[in-house]
Amino acid sequence: MQSNDELSSGRLLQRSLLPQSIPNYLGLDIAADVWTAVDLGGDYYQFLEQPGILGVAIADSSGKSVAGAIHAALFKGQLDAFATQGRLNNPTNVMNSLNQLLCAANTDDAVALAYGVLDLETYEFQIGNAGIPGPIIYRGTTKTCEESVNPSMALGRYEGTAYRTLKKPFNEGDIAVFFSDGLYEATNTNGDEFGASTAKGISPLKFVISSLAHLSATKILTGLKLALDKFSEREIPEDDVSIVVIKLAQKVVMTQTRNCPYQEALQAWMRSDEKDTSALLRGTRLVEALGWAK
Repeated sequence: MQSNDELSSGRLLQRSLLPQSIPNYLGLDIAADVWTAVDLGGDYYQFLEQPGILGVAIADSSGKSVAGAIHAALFKGQLDAFATQGRLNNPTNVMNSLNQLLCAANTDDAVALAYGVLDLETYEFQIGNAGIPGPIIYRGTTKTCEESVNPSMALGRYEGTAYRTLKKPFNEGDIAVFFSDGLYEATNTNGDEFGASTAKGISPLKFVISSLAHLSATKILTGLKLALDKFSEREIPEDDVSIVVIKLAQKVVMTQTRNCPYQEALQAWMRSDEKDTSALLRGTRLVEALGWAK
């Protein structure tokens, strides 16, 4: 049984792993959250960025209590190092390297990982999985959901485990939902899983994503939490759930935004539905923007 002090310390550490802000890219609508369970786990989500690349990681350490949160923190640090070194764009290489490092550490803890890399020029997702399913990708053209079936063992179990990369196009109107297994494996009173297909051929999870697809990423996130609570008949999940929703509203040519001195202000203006006049350029920033536009 975890003491209140352990839970409090662990929760603070777990929250410290999360990004302080959500990445802003023209044409992308992104939302993320962690829905915590009673028992402390090692779940977290992470964004990794390098020029032209947006990486998304959902990780879950097998360790529990504070030890699991510490293990997750060390794992996050290694992923951050890969981002600094510009080594994000090949999930297979990333997972192979992480697996070797964890196996060499000779600990009992493993890390499950769902890792996706979005190329912001080609708008192609490269996806790697290690013990966590997904993401689920909603296709705007067909209004259907497809699962990324790419199973492999969690990192840190066996040094010789093979990991592979799936490539998926990401088009306007598409939505990618990354999640830890606490969402997929949540059960109702009959023992049915939220992510498992029913007799009708579609899982409750896919049905909810499809029904919310017309909404913003933040509202999709909120709707999924409400649907999970209703399905499981509990407001606090049985296991931690880390979740990231990425919706592609419009493809934007990278040359339109690279090195643009007013990109941040433009994004703030767009997010306010063109109502926040404080986001408008003035003074030196306006002069810089006009110079860049020439």
